[in-house]
Amino acid sequence: MIIDQQQGDMHFPYFRKRNNEDAEYHIFRLLSAWRDNSLPIIHVRHLSGDPDSPYSPGHPGVRFKHGLEPIAGEEIFDKSIADAFLRSNIEEWLLKRSIRQLVVVGSTSEGAVEATVRSAAHLGFTVWVPDDACYTFEKFSYDGVDLHPDTIHTLAMTNLHQGNSTVVDTTLVLHAIEHAMTAKNGKETGRFH
Repeated sequence: MIIDQQQGDMHFPYFRKRNNEDAEYHIFRLLSAWRDNSLPIIHVRHLSGDPDSPYSPGHPGVRFKHGLEPIAGEEIFDKSIADAFLRSNIEEWLLKRSIRQLVVVGSTSEGAVEATVRSAAHLGFTVWVPDDACYTFEKFSYDGVDLHPDTIHTLAMTNLHQGNSTVVDTTLVLHAIEHAMTAKNGKETGRFH
């Protein structure tokens, strides 16, 4: 599940710092592995109700990022709030396909990623979150303190790792997929590995 990989990121003020500058590269690596193995892919797109948002319908920011655009056969679910499960039929779509495990990537770490992963876990899904394929932006705290994006990201991943998901990295997920597909192909051909 790839969350909010839209061009809206580029329409925020230039001074808004982010972390994990290589996150899109890691998302692309995972997306390529899923496509190579014909595994189901969900793209979640944020459509804001705020007409001034770069994620509002009709704004160029709504478009998917280059290289991460969905292709035929990949599902797109739209959302207008952080949680991709709430007010959508993603759960039904997954259960119809007997999918009980998810890998969730995208942005923002403490926003849509954390909200979606929490819901998935509460609904009984096993969730893996590659931390290097997620990112966020700096924020000002309620008391006016500038919070660095690395701090926000680390806290979000820590929250998710403590009871809602397993936080890993992209390389581990890619190894797991390779191992699972090798084992599956071995069974199908009568070979054992």
